[in-house]
Amino acid sequence: TGIEYTQIFAPDGANPDLLNRQNLWNQAEQSELKKNGDIKQEARLAKEVEIALPHELDKTQRQALVTELCQSLVKAYRVAVDVAIHAPGREGDQRNHHAHILLTMRGVGPDGFGPKVREWNGKDQLGAWRESWSSAAADPEAGELLDALRLVLADLGAGDDAEPHLQALEDVIADAEDRAPDEA
Repeated sequence: TGIEYTQIFAPDGANPDLLNRQNLWNQAEQSELKKNGDIKQEARLAKEVEIALPHELDKTQRQALVTELCQSLVKAYRVAVDVAIHAPGREGDQRNHHAHILLTMRGVGPDGFGPKVREWNGKDQLGAWRESWSSAAADPEAGELLDALRLVLADLGAGDDAEPHLQALEDVIADAEDRAPDEA
């Protein structure tokens, strides 16, 4: 599938070099080297999360939704996030909009990579994120989508800071509903 959008997100104050994809992953690998310079055999540089995006949203809305999620991950865990939104392939289901999100395993600060982030390492946490996200993607009615997003953002620790972004998303959805033809 074609790539519609890519972006790297990092915490405020992080080394700006990490906003370059090559630098980000080279430095992530460097943070996992043994004293002799070899990479640790069991090293894990990133956690990948793949999410389906509601096909009812346009490109700008999908990008805004994914951006909000990635910013919430950065804020909650102080990691770098590398995202790519993929459009459906020419052959196959034209509703298959999805995003690949890579989260660094280590926190990020002004001096580069720090300690590993362990809070979200468990399968239970990932399962909770997937359940919340799939609820939103499966039934993108405005209220249910926003409720599911609130759950995802709450799970990620965004709390009250998410409200202005959710209001903006509500406005986008309301505009889309105003433009949509009435169902008979």
